[in-house]
Amino acid sequence: MELLLDYGSDHEEDNSTTTTLQVTAAPSVALELPKDEGYRDRETKIVYHNPTFKQMFSAVQGPEMPSSQSLSRPEQNSLTGYVEEHALDDFVFDEQYHTFQSFGYASDPARHNTGGEEHFVGDSKLFLENQGATVYRQTASQIKARKLLKRIREAGGDPSDVDGYLGPWAPLIEDEEKAAAMAKDQEDRKKKWAEEQRLKKAEEEEEKKKRSKQMNESSSDDEEDDDTGPSTAELDAAGTTAGEKRRKKNLPDCADETTTYDFKEEQDYQGRSYMHCPQEMRNNDENHRCFIPKSWVHTWNGHTKAVSAIRWFPGSGHILLSASLDCSLKIWNVNSHRKCLRTINGHLLGIRDITFNNSGSQFLSISYDRWIKLWDTETGKCISRFSSGRIPFSARYHPGNENEFLVGQKDKLIVGWDVRQNAIIQRYEEHLSSVNTVTFVDEDRRFVSTSDDKKIFVWEYGIPVVIKHISEPHMHSVPFVMRTPDKKWIMGTSLDNQIIVFGAGGRFRQNQKKRFTGHNVAGFACQVDVSPNGQFVVSGDSEGRVFFWDWKTCKIYKRLRAHDKVTIGAIWHPVHPSKVATCSWDGTIKYWD
Repeated sequence: MELLLDYGSDHEEDNSTTTTLQVTAAPSVALELPKDEGYRDRETKIVYHNPTFKQMFSAVQGPEMPSSQSLSRPEQNSLTGYVEEHALDDFVFDEQYHTFQSFGYASDPARHNTGGEEHFVGDSKLFLENQGATVYRQTASQIKARKLLKRIREAGGDPSDVDGYLGPWAPLIEDEEKAAAMAKDQEDRKKKWAEEQRLKKAEEEEEKKKRSKQMNESSSDDEEDDDTGPSTAELDAAGTTAGEKRRKKNLPDCADETTTYDFKEEQDYQGRSYMHCPQEMRNNDENHRCFIPKSWVHTWNGHTKAVSAIRWFPGSGHILLSASLDCSLKIWNVNSHRKCLRTINGHLLGIRDITFNNSGSQFLSISYDRWIKLWDTETGKCISRFSSGRIPFSARYHPGNENEFLVGQKDKLIVGWDVRQNAIIQRYEEHLSSVNTVTFVDEDRRFVSTSDDKKIFVWEYGIPVVIKHISEPHMHSVPFVMRTPDKKWIMGTSLDNQIIVFGAGGRFRQNQKKRFTGHNVAGFACQVDVSPNGQFVVSGDSEGRVFFWDWKTCKIYKRLRAHDKVTIGAIWHPVHPSKVATCSWDGTIKYWD
């Protein structure tokens, strides 16, 4: 529509002038979309691909009306406008994207062919050469060409040949025939190795079935003797009879017990043995003050291998018991001449742990030869022998009953033994790995066990049910645990180079304020001890040092360079206020004051 306006003429002048202004109210528009738009054919009425939202809601003719509401527009779903979803599989998108990055061409999803030829963007010549292959879909010729491109190195040679060994620095083989022959040789060697592994696995399975069958037959023959150990009379029987009985019950070989007293007379002029406690060694004051030792006083030499554990005589500490990996036990004098009093031999393998009963008249030795032996402290004679056929790791007497003791074993079990019956009276089965320690707590009604499975269990004595399960993702294995003199706490050596503290009664919670650090015990079951008045904590470490901490502040008071190798044990004297004994894998025991 056009509007013509006439501004008239000037009558004052002779020559009149007329001015005309033409205004276009609506611009001219195309009545139909250009055919190269490509989304549909006007003649055939066929839509070749999904039109966009904008095309679907565009004005039929002319521009879009400014007053159009949001009902006719796509809603904004992004910060800058509307993003239209496209029905394209993730795999197809990745395939085309990486094909374009690698080969320089990709299919155009916005165009579809009508005559059998696909539309591609990018290098169409390369597309025809590759026969439309993508990075994920290659032709047989391309796969073969890629294999030929793989370059093979020459044989590295024998590593024992110092001059001729090439290893991964061997040169590449340029000859195709030689490379193909070497590739075939490598393939043959791989097949041969796979066949050898298959045969080896079959042999192992056959051997496993054979052993299982033998064990089942043996267990059926000895079903009546499953829960009982060998009696002392059986083991004391002569020669082959005892050996045959042990083999019948699947028990390990037992060493002969011998003892040697290192002085002429075992008793003094009053008829007293070394079991007699001198007056000055008796603990008359339970609240005596303790001090950190300052100097090295004495060294006990006698063991030929590492010393694994030391224990004071209960109550007085006038003699010291030591166990070593040289299969021997030694009793040392502490008060006067400080020499070896008695040497005891009775194990085939190294001794791991020792423990006195409450009175000190007897003690147990736990060895890697799978035997636990009960000894008389005064005479050094073996009283009884116990074995479940498994390796024991630790043993503790029940504080209220010296006829019963608990043993933590490598086969994940804790077994309770009765000395009078020489038999297992209870089994505790919950741990998932070797049981390292057993410690009585809570007025001796319960006990705590630790294992390599990084868990701490609290048990009711005599009832094989866990009443408290302590396990956290950050916890490490605790290979040694002891109870403080006031019986309120238990302390353990954690393998993350810490000494951790738990309550010994009630809820058995960890005391987060008590953490003793600074030493290196990762991988070692270093012994921890507390002074009799509870003021100081002492422990060895893997570098041969001895550390002293303050119980209240957890600060290090002192470090001592004690041994050349791991200081595996450190125990505070029960009577003397400032004396400590340490043992090490260097085979020595040192006395500090």
